[in-house]
Amino acid sequence: METEGIQKKPFYFTFGQRYAREEHPSYPLAHPNGWVTIVAKDWETARRKAEELFTHDGQLLFSHDYDDSNFESEYFPMGEIERFEV
Repeated sequence: METEGIQKKPFYFTFGQRYAREEHPSYPLAHPNGWVTIVAKDWETARRKAEELFTHDGQLLFSHDYDDSNFESEYFPMGEIERFEV
């Protein structure tokens, strides 16, 4: 993925098991069986977007973050919940 000469890549954010039982306070679509993809030029940019989406009362509420080198989608049967490009 390339925008204006900058190569972007996907970063994947997942959520803890508690969000199967209760609604995430800042991102109601969160579920442990899916992930959110943030496409960005680097991890820092993706992380800033994640902070914007998943922070509640000063706490960043997601379980793990991955890139293509360590993400295994088969563990998340719901698939991609939503995709953002920054």
